Amino acid sequence: LDSPTNRAPVRPRRGLGLLWLLLVLAAAVAVAVAGWWLGSGRFATVPSVQGMSVGQATEAVSAVGLVAETRDAYSDEVPRAGLVGTDPTAGSRLPKGDPVAVLVSAGRPVVPEVGARRDLDSVSQLLRDTSLEPVRGGTEHSDTVPVGEVVTLDPRPGTTVSVGSRVAMLTSSGPAPVAVPDVTGLEEDQARTALEGAGLTVGRVEAVFDEEVDRGRVVGTDPEAGTDTARGDAVTLRVSNALTVPDVRDMPEDEAQEVLSEAGFTVVRDAPETDRRITDGRIVRSDPPAGRRVDPANAVVRIVPSDSVTVPMVLGSRASDAQRTLREAGLEATIDTGTGRGIVYGQTPLPGRVVQRGSTIELDAVG
Repeated sequence: LDSPTNRAPVRPRRGLGLLWLLLVLAAAVAVAVAGWWLGSGRFATVPSVQGMSVGQATEAVSAVGLVAETRDAYSDEVPRAGLVGTDPTAGSRLPKGDPVAVLVSAGRPVVPEVGARRDLDSVSQLLRDTSLEPVRGGTEHSDTVPVGEVVTLDPRPGTTVSVGSRVAMLTSSGPAPVAVPDVTGLEEDQARTALEGAGLTVGRVEAVFDEEVDRGRVVGTDPEAGTDTARGDAVTLRVSNALTVPDVRDMPEDEAQEVLSEAGFTVVRDAPETDRRITDGRIVRSDPPAGRRVDPANAVVRIVPSDSVTVPMVLGSRASDAQRTLREAGLEATIDTGTGRGIVYGQTPLPGRVVQRGSTIELDAVG
């Protein structure tokens, strides 16, 4: 074996140390690059565009590695087509390649028209898109807009306002109430036309008695005239069923009976009366009288015929002939003086007087 004094000395490996040094330096560079990239290298700052034109602002945004896009924005100060600014605003840091809106003035906002979509959410978004603040307003009646949806705006559409102005949304409370028209006294068909013209319908027709209203004419409605109702509601028509007593005075009794029966009445004949103005067999009066309206539930008319007879002229006639003439007229005759062959020179009552049928006429004859 060699003694320790005879062994060769160990020398350090210079190539291996250099390799490690290079590796450490590469790692440091990589960390530095990564830090730069993660820190500021991949981000860009939105530039200030104050005082620029729209074209200059677009170039300035593009120059820092961001994508410029133009977008309208409402402004109270900047004239239409002028530069308002950017969105995001100057100084904001964004990843390179992100979009930045270059805001072009559309002038002061105008309250928009409400479109086909009238629900609150849609109209609210429409107002926000116009840089306005939507708020709930009151209600208005509308025949066309469903309940709860927007009828109109306040200020009204077309009004120029300031950016951020509050605009009230007025919602529909449904159709306006309809006042029931007064159709009292009209015929049923006329009343129907009037109600339908007011936006209502006839639900049913109720027959009622009213002594002041002719049969077939309207007594009233339910709801009553003047009552507010919803458009399209049904109204009950109350129509008179009254029977009006026809005028049968001085009419032959059989004809009067027929007329009253055809008018819907039950006829009761009372005892005759003597009336100087109405001849025998004709009607003196009725009860109820002519023109009176009667409840059809108790449609009874009593008639009073006349038994009046006008004493015929028999003076100068043979007494027996005079008796026969008077009997044919419905009267009785007695000869107070003279005989049946005699000539009548006196009669009581006198000719032309009106007496009750069956009355006795006294005759005076000579010969």
